[in-house]
Amino acid sequence: LKAQRRANCFRLDPRGGPRKAARLGPLSAAPMCWGFSPTLAFVSGEAAVLLALAVRNQLHDRRNVFFHAPFFVQEVIQLLIWASLAADPEAEPNSCRMENRAFSLLEGVVVCMV
Repeated sequence: LKAQRRANCFRLDPRGGPRKAARLGPLSAAPMCWGFSPTLAFVSGEAAVLLALAVRNQLHDRRNVFFHAPFFVQEVIQLLIWASLAADPEAEPNSCRMENRAFSLLEGVVVCMV
């Protein structure tokens, strides 16, 4: 289990960008253990809260759900990016698949609109 967690962690490479922890030596930066699973947990929790607010509909609940929607959408896009990275075992900081580029572009558009 510990080895599996380590395989899912990324380390910040001094040359710029994340790399798989197993590919780096012991002198590299601390691990960044964020990925598909934590993002899925946040998206699920956020969806549950937004749904509860929409159903409750007291005072300005539905308006708050509407205003929070762009932030939720960008979280979902981040989930898609992490899923794309998890599906590509050869992911490198300077090269990525076309779907990852498309999700990243879409993420940038949504964040700039917010």
